[in-house]
Amino acid sequence: MQGLQLLNRLPDNVRHAIITKYGSLENYYKEVYSLYELEKRWFFIKTDEAKVKRQKIEDQLFALEEELGKFGLEDGHVVLTVISSDYGDHVLNEYMKKMGLK
Repeated sequence: MQGLQLLNRLPDNVRHAIITKYGSLENYYKEVYSLYELEKRWFFIKTDEAKVKRQKIEDQLFALEEELGKFGLEDGHVVLTVISSDYGDHVLNEYMKKMGLK
């Protein structure tokens, strides 16, 4: 959970702003993580509806990234990238378990 560790290391003013809006750093992490989870679900569906859903998810992720900038963080993209990587690690670990590799 590198993303949560990164959130905990953010400057005090940014952490305070996140906690004020989301209740906790964990809640913010869950919000971003769940959007990546939804994005994956819609990724393999090739319909117009799925395309619209994916675009809405991307817009929400971008808004969360921009929000970090409003909270005083220079590059919110790094935070979302690390949380995305956490999700990717989870997916890979699950796949490896299914294949008997872990």
